[in-house]
Amino acid sequence: MKPAPPVTPRSFFQRGLPTYIVGTTGDDFTDRAISGQAELIRSLLTPDAKKLADTEITGTWPANPVVYGGAHVNAAIAAIAKDLPFEITANKLVIGGQMFTGDGYALITVVPARAGKYPEMLLYAGTGTPGITEINSPSIARVDAPIVIADAFGPLIVGSWQIGADGVATAKLNKPGRRVEWRATETTIAGAQVTFNLWSGAPAEADGPAIELASKGIETALKKLATDRPVAFTVYIHPDQRSKQALTGNGGAGHVTAFTRTVHVFRHDGLESLTAHEATHVITPQIWPPVGSPLFGEGVAVWTAGGYAGQPLSSFKKLSPRPVKEMLGAAFRKAPEGETYPFAGIVVATLVAKLGIVKVRDHLYGATTATWDDACKAAGTTAAELDAAIASAITR
Repeated sequence: MKPAPPVTPRSFFQRGLPTYIVGTTGDDFTDRAISGQAELIRSLLTPDAKKLADTEITGTWPANPVVYGGAHVNAAIAAIAKDLPFEITANKLVIGGQMFTGDGYALITVVPARAGKYPEMLLYAGTGTPGITEINSPSIARVDAPIVIADAFGPLIVGSWQIGADGVATAKLNKPGRRVEWRATETTIAGAQVTFNLWSGAPAEADGPAIELASKGIETALKKLATDRPVAFTVYIHPDQRSKQALTGNGGAGHVTAFTRTVHVFRHDGLESLTAHEATHVITPQIWPPVGSPLFGEGVAVWTAGGYAGQPLSSFKKLSPRPVKEMLGAAFRKAPEGETYPFAGIVVATLVAKLGIVKVRDHLYGATTATWDDACKAAGTTAAELDAAIASAITR
């Protein structure tokens, strides 16, 4: 009989309805971020699943636990830390005989059960605080392995678990992925602390123009998001799309590794608007409530950039109006990006014009399909009224 294949995050979700366990031992902002990330995945993938606080795990664990947060932000992980086959806490990950220091690492793993200690569980944790922002993103989830260690460039090391005769698991890690040297430039843009990194193998004389374009995009995003709270993040400007694909595994024009507050873009004519879009994804988690859906996550980014794929939102007049409540769920990911992203941008632009950015931020941005009607009421409107305004904006 062949041995059973190793359990990976994807196969773990196929075992049955999970229970999400969120860390609550950080500060208020951290706790909200962890809960929001878990709720985003729960509402999209398994809306019938329960979500529990870490403090509710006092004895018997629930079936199929999906746990968010390392020992520094999750009491359930802290309680079993001495028995786990790794250590993950603030600024440190120790696994497979290797140590990773700093706040820029994430661990995604299906932890093998240990008799009398804890059941098999799927863990999403980071060395940062909270360390789990968009940890389920496609850039990370594209590698489905029993152990994934990720950094600002995506999956860094993958591995598997070996179970000894004593029932204790040991991590076997593969060789790390390729990383290269970068030239760093630190600056302040509209109050934000930004570090630009440009590949050392590219001509340095091109750095200035690229940084100038990217800085304009960041300034636009910060002004439209209307914040006076301090933010900080890093932008990697790759020399071209092929280099970006080779170093990150992501061939798109731009993407972020949100748990490290990192933006990846490449030099081209649309760098300014592209950076505005991608920077929004690392700015909003630092200043806004947790996003409740991809519709609003991408919609705000398209709105700050002023368009999609180099075209202004006003040019998208052949879109089919759809109820926002429907698009808050899985329907958003099932439709083509060329339709959903501009639609989302029009949604946000319409709602900001109608209600103001504060109401969008505080009431609508974090809404899910289940909470949309109440969110509209809190914002002083109704779902039907907003759907009519959006349909009018598309067909005008």
